[in-house]
Amino acid sequence: MGRLALNSILIMLLLVVGWSCARKPQIIRVKYLGYSSFDRPALTQLAELKPPLGPEIKGFFDRAVWHYQRQEYDSAGFALDEALELSPTEWRLYFMRGVITGKIDSSDISHRYFLTALGFAPDDSKIRSQIYLAIAEDMERRRDFGRAKQNYLTALNLDPACTRARDGMQRLTQLSAAEEP
Repeated sequence: MGRLALNSILIMLLLVVGWSCARKPQIIRVKYLGYSSFDRPALTQLAELKPPLGPEIKGFFDRAVWHYQRQEYDSAGFALDEALELSPTEWRLYFMRGVITGKIDSSDISHRYFLTALGFAPDDSKIRSQIYLAIAEDMERRRDFGRAKQNYLTALNLDPACTRARDGMQRLTQLSAAEEP
């Protein structure tokens, strides 16, 4: 078996960790290239950040998370679209929409949702780090490793304790080493 094939198999077995960089990483699932799935507690935590989502928005958000967990991405997207009609400046809705769109579309649409989330997000380095981390994982999933690296570095600059960003950089280093002749 060639070096590239062996490294690809090893990379496919990398563990993906949970949402918060501030707490001890939580293993969610094994997934190729580390494009993570956000777990239900992490998404619920997102909804409960200050200020809390209003009750009508939280209902749509919770419904989107429920559909997301069942891999019903279109239904989750529709729930978020309804919430966005009621609250068009809520960064958490755009963030979640970017996560969902990344699951069903390989174009730059998810990236645009993440950038919109950045535009409305509070000036909190941990929150902004998580958005850059999601952008990096989206770029990595689409095999745009240069932009992925740039966004992992931004996430680390905003939150130096972010283990998921550090793990992402390590994956990209392993990938570039595996692709060298």
